[in-house]
Amino acid sequence: MQSIFIRKLELSGLILDKNVDHMPKNDRQDELNSCLEKLSQHMHDNAFDSIWFGVNSHGFLGGLSN
Repeated sequence: MQSIFIRKLELSGLILDKNVDHMPKNDRQDELNSCLEKLSQHMHDNAFDSIWFGVNSHGFLGGLSN
C-alpha cells in the first residue's frame, strides 16, 4: 500500500520524480488512475480547501478539539 501511495504522490507532482516529468501526460494520467483504483480513492477538489478557519493552524478538524 505504501509503495502505491508514494507512486500516486509522484504522479500527482507532490513528490518530485524526474522520470514522471518526462512521461506523456496520457500515460501519467492512466497510471495515476490505476494507483487510485488500487487504493479505492478518487481525485477531487476539496470544497474547504480555500476557506480560512481563523488563527488555528490545524484547520477545521484541529479546531474541534479546543
